[in-house]
Amino acid sequence: MAWALELTPSLIGALPVALAYFMVLVRSLLNVYNRLAAAVNQVEAAWSMVDVALARRSSLLPQLATLVADALHYESTLQSALAEARWDAGQSRRSLDPTAVGSTMDSNLYQNLIAVLEAYPKLATAQNALDLQAAISQSENQIAGARTGYNDAVEIARTKLESFPSSLFASRFADRRAALWTC
Repeated sequence: MAWALELTPSLIGALPVALAYFMVLVRSLLNVYNRLAAAVNQVEAAWSMVDVALARRSSLLPQLATLVADALHYESTLQSALAEARWDAGQSRRSLDPTAVGSTMDSNLYQNLIAVLEAYPKLATAQNALDLQAAISQSENQIAGARTGYNDAVEIARTKLESFPSSLFASRFADRRAALWTC
């Protein structure tokens, strides 16, 4: 007995409806797959934001260390010069006539102090260090925000990977599953 498909008018009328349902099903599955792919890609994009923030911090920290070291060296040099100027003023006080000491010592100390201060540029490193510390603090806040964004993206992707019908495609993205950022 051979099977023959008889196309009756009712079967011919139902064929476009069945084809339409099939196309809706295929389109729905494609949409689920595409949303899942987008969620997994969002995790990778969020991770790159964390990476950028970490790189920014790693470039700022050596600058801060160098700036603080330079400021400490400058301050030490300035303090030494100031102490030497005071010592010289004290020595000249002992060698001068006691009646002329007051105005001469004040004048000598003032001139020595002006010479020391003019020999070095205005101390702007303190403000630079504060600005750099603020930049590092801002960088740390960016890292925290990027980590939060990354964890949010991972949670969304995990939820999509584990929920139906996208779980049907989970094996396709198994190598791109991400872990939450923990400290």
